Amino acid sequence: MQRRMYFSSSITVSFFGFSYFCGQIQPDLFMNVTVSYIRRRLQQCYSRAEAAALSKIVCCELLGQSTVDYYLGKDMILSPNEEQELESILSRLCNFEPVQYVQGFARFLGRTFRVKPGVLIPRPETEELVERMLKLVSPTARILDVGTGSGCIAVSLSCELLEADVRAGDVSDEALAVARGNNDSLGASVRFEQHAVLTRRHKITKERSISSALFLFRFIPRNIGRGTDGSVPPWGAQ
Repeated sequence: MQRRMYFSSSITVSFFGFSYFCGQIQPDLFMNVTVSYIRRRLQQCYSRAEAAALSKIVCCELLGQSTVDYYLGKDMILSPNEEQELESILSRLCNFEPVQYVQGFARFLGRTFRVKPGVLIPRPETEELVERMLKLVSPTARILDVGTGSGCIAVSLSCELLEADVRAGDVSDEALAVARGNNDSLGASVRFEQHAVLTRRHKITKERSISSALFLFRFIPRNIGRGTDGSVPPWGAQ
């Protein structure tokens, strides 16, 4: 039986007579020094599976390693600045900051939206809401998104319903800046306004021609997002 050898920069693995497919690689078998360090740090705070998933994001999406090199165990040579960046990333993740905030973006319905602390991270359930709206509303609908946050709902609807009049508002300057940036980068045509909907109800109700108004209320369990000392991080209320 023919013996075949596969090499990486950190490990040699022998296979006997069966096919080798990249998609079947177990990353643990090919772990290099950098990945091993990242995994050890993250496993202090996360489960083994979560640490493995996060380590791939850190290496491939934040440090620029290719997916092939990651799975083959090719080690990374980090500059002093990159080492500092890695330590900052791991500290944020070990403080349970959402990985989307660390990355600076989140994907929503096939598009990439910029997010940051103070703006809600788009969720799969919200994708379902938008998909349902696309089936129900008129292509020329007038739509108002209240509490727009990153703008993922309004911008997605504007991109899909090219003839619709989509407007969005938020009380937060920071959120509106992020939403406007997403609107511009994705080529949408949402009109934004800063408002506190609970104190300006007349501004909404008098516009009787608006066909759809999206009110998003968030219910956060008291124990979600708390640190080990019981404190709530800035993103815990998102």
